[in-house]
Amino acid sequence: MLLSRQAEKLKVEYNDGADKRIKLFEVVNNKILETIFDCDGAVMRISILQGSDLESALSEFLNLLPEKIDKLERTFEEIKLKKQCPHCDSDNLVREIHIEKNQVPIAPIYECKNCGGRSYHLTPEYLQYLVLSHKELFEEQELHQLKTNEKEFFNELSEYIVRIFASKRIKRIR
Repeated sequence: MLLSRQAEKLKVEYNDGADKRIKLFEVVNNKILETIFDCDGAVMRISILQGSDLESALSEFLNLLPEKIDKLERTFEEIKLKKQCPHCDSDNLVREIHIEKNQVPIAPIYECKNCGGRSYHLTPEYLQYLVLSHKELFEEQELHQLKTNEKEFFNELSEYIVRIFASKRIKRIR
């Protein structure tokens, strides 16, 4: 397990079974935002934790692990999405974060440090997590479609998301 710190951020790189994950704890608006990234820098989960102490958040995470793990500290590096910017094709995309009214952003927005362009990236796993953890936001007929034809439901939802972001002129990262 690798730990790194920078001001109001604490990054933990660890293995979750066969998968490598990055967990970022950061203080935003006096709250701790916990984001889990896959090994390519794509967002897998976002949540707001109780409290505002990074060390406490880290301790709680470590206590949930099945066994003790050696911690190695290293220099903090920004988490970059390993995809090309849809504006300039550079590989310098970092997540942009804003919390309004104590709610986490739904879709991860990335900013290109090369051209300043904003874009979004939703993995199928993250979209599924969003839907399954917020079923109360969907109507009964939508939930029925989710149960009867999950693939069609997620394809349709993805198309809606593409249109919403296109109307805001925020490009999709493929």
